[in-house]
Amino acid sequence: MRAHDHAAAGTDGRSGSNQRAAPLEPAGGALTSAGAARCLPRGVPWLGAMLLALGCSELTEPPAHRRMSANAPVADAPTAPSPAASPSTQVVAEKTPPVPVPTDQIEASHILVSYQAATRAKPTVARTREQALELATQLAARAREPGADFAQLAKDASDGPSGVEGGVLPRFGRQQMVKPFSDAAFALRPGEISGVVETNFGFHIIKRLQ
Repeated sequence: MRAHDHAAAGTDGRSGSNQRAAPLEPAGGALTSAGAARCLPRGVPWLGAMLLALGCSELTEPPAHRRMSANAPVADAPTAPSPAASPSTQVVAEKTPPVPVPTDQIEASHILVSYQAATRAKPTVARTREQALELATQLAARAREPGADFAQLAKDASDGPSGVEGGVLPRFGRQQMVKPFSDAAFALRPGEISGVVETNFGFHIIKRLQ
């Protein structure tokens, strides 16, 4: 063989045996599109080159900032505050006392038996004081009978304007009524019925309600 043939053969041998394809993965760990193009062997059709480049890209590891964003936990959506009352609201509710009922006022109903010449007596009242006292005594006895309906008795027999309401009076204080009436009403316990009480209006039978 000729010398120049050996030289050519040596050159071809080096290119055939010593010259190797570039590694598939560059030193940085991430394979770019240019690197993917360099890793393709010569003579591969263009379609196969594209498929090979895509395959190489799947084998590479994404950059650090993409790995962190992909693995980062998703923050929970803010939740609405609980409708439960705050401790301060509960304390205020527990410490707020109920509205006290005035102890100097009571509720009561009564039956009035009027007579001629009594204060504010109706013109239709024709009984004397003695007759009024006798009737009031009878009504007081009936009101104390077991099962008696005091309100109905007041509607039937009372001469006072509250008779149509069953004798019920608005809540009143001790100083709002004439003294004999107030003394008798405040001396009763709720549910008790008085005896006959005389005032300048006539004779009363009183039942304390509260």
